Amino acid sequence: MSSARAVVGAPYTFWVLIVDADGSPFLAELPTISVFAFDEAGVKITYVDEAEMSPAVPADPGRYTYVFNVSSAFSAGMVLHAEIRAVDPVSGDIFITESNISLVSSSSSSSSGSSKSNGLNARFIKGG
Repeated sequence: MSSARAVVGAPYTFWVLIVDADGSPFLAELPTISVFAFDEAGVKITYVDEAEMSPAVPADPGRYTYVFNVSSAFSAGMVLHAEIRAVDPVSGDIFITESNISLVSSSSSSSSGSSKSNGLNARFIKGG
């Protein structure tokens, strides 16, 4: 699994597009995000716990975002994990996706030719 990259000390935008089995976006109920990491002993450290995601601006049905401010206290090389959950309002089915985010320093980011953060790109597919 490849991971997205975020710059230490900069905001990072997670986004998700929720679609049905035919690829058509639909409005989910209560999409939430949790952001966490594991310390050297394997203990989970939660930074965001089931925060509500916001509808995308401009409006885009089925697309939700969440801006996470990557603390300047974090260090390059650290890996954050994100779990996004959404509920189908008709069936009650719960959709879950996870992703890893590798942190880089601002100098690492600019030396690779890009000074912007790469956002999490995830799609939920509703089975048919």
